[in-house]
Amino acid sequence: MPKSDRVREVRGIETSKYENKRVNFSIMGLVKREIVLFLFMMVVWGFCKGSVYKVGDTSGWSIIGNVDYNKWASSKTFQVGDTLEKKYHFITINVLQLLSVTFRFSTDHLMELSTLTLEIFSKLEQKWLHHCEGKKTRVLSIDGGGTTGIVACAALVHLEDQIQQKTGDSNARIADFFDIVVGTGIGALLAAMLVADDGSGRPLFSARDAADFVAENQAKLFKVRNVGVLRRRIRFSGRSMDSVLKEAFRRDDGKVLTLKDTCKSLLVPCFDLNSSAPFVFSRADAIESPSFDFELWKVIRATSATPSMFKPYKLSSTDGKTSCLAVDGGLVMNNPTAAAVTHVLHNKRDFPSVTGVDDLLVLSIGNGPLSSPSRMKINRNGDCSTASVVGIVLDGVSETVDQMLGNAFCWNPNDYVRIQANGVGENAGEVLTERGVESLPFGGKRLLTETNGQRIGGFVQRLVASGRSSLPPSPCKETAVSPLVNGR
Repeated sequence: MPKSDRVREVRGIETSKYENKRVNFSIMGLVKREIVLFLFMMVVWGFCKGSVYKVGDTSGWSIIGNVDYNKWASSKTFQVGDTLEKKYHFITINVLQLLSVTFRFSTDHLMELSTLTLEIFSKLEQKWLHHCEGKKTRVLSIDGGGTTGIVACAALVHLEDQIQQKTGDSNARIADFFDIVVGTGIGALLAAMLVADDGSGRPLFSARDAADFVAENQAKLFKVRNVGVLRRRIRFSGRSMDSVLKEAFRRDDGKVLTLKDTCKSLLVPCFDLNSSAPFVFSRADAIESPSFDFELWKVIRATSATPSMFKPYKLSSTDGKTSCLAVDGGLVMNNPTAAAVTHVLHNKRDFPSVTGVDDLLVLSIGNGPLSSPSRMKINRNGDCSTASVVGIVLDGVSETVDQMLGNAFCWNPNDYVRIQANGVGENAGEVLTERGVESLPFGGKRLLTETNGQRIGGFVQRLVASGRSSLPPSPCKETAVSPLVNGR
């Protein structure tokens, strides 16, 4: 074979070997890239799968449990893809979906602790709570004072009649269109009857049933008895009131209702002699801990214990860890509307979408003035009688609260309606036909052209237009925090 041919053959063999090696290297490179890509996908999948963390662990997200959320967050190791669950009313927020807030992701911390604030989560809740969007939180407040409740009963019956008329639903109830009800004294009795749960999530009493119950049992609720050495002092019988209240708040199945057994939020104030401070019974607190859950009839008994007519009433929570020596809540909150507004503004668990009074719709119902000229008694020496002074104090508290709320709602006056008799009406019909009175922003009052009945009708129009209550009809009955160890 010629030399040139042998050279070409050798070169061809060497070229073939080089090409085979290049192919082998290409295959190995492809395999390595596939392995790297597979490992990368496994890491990403591990991150995206993530873990589920319940904010606050067993305590949940609450303003009552005094949980240090910064300390909770620093004890966790977060990764991209983890899920944070905030327990209000079954709300879950995924970390990857929080696009409107900037978080710092790392292997050690999910976010800067300074960003884990109530303000941020409040904004997130407004985005996610679609059932609250565009709706105002509705507040119903009922004054204490007196023993008949004529004004409040007339207003409540007319309120529910108007709701049924405008909705076309004869089974509609006041509790269907209000998110929270608050009352003092006889107003607390009516408030509790309107929201007491019959066992199916519906109110135990209609407004008319509650008014009829108060009217029929008025003599037993405030049964007069003479006490003292010469039996010249007049007091009301505590035992007689106890029996009536027990009957009202015991279901047909024998269950004695507590604060938790209400279909809407309930607030009832009293004054605690043990702590020399106001004490507010709250369904929100009762749900958080049995140490703040009280039997409903005892709560009404406590807020009705007028010092001059009843002895201070001692009661304890269902677990016996919290006690209260109560007198009439009207001494400090005869008009409890301000307490209700404050509660709603600060209770982010039950009212997460409320950021200010612009998110509220408030109906405040009085029980008639206690210090009218016809009731004012002057002693022979020219001094006011004790009863007259008490009436002046209670009316002063109520009117001061009305004035403050009038100022707070001055930019949205239609969102706050106060129904009060002027001392003229002696029965339900006269109360509703009286012309309404409205507080002016910088002091004083003015007589309106609308009657009390017409003002209630206008308020109902707004209620019905915005639909039924925006909150779930029944609360979660699970305890959100562990029971208290040392009582209050």
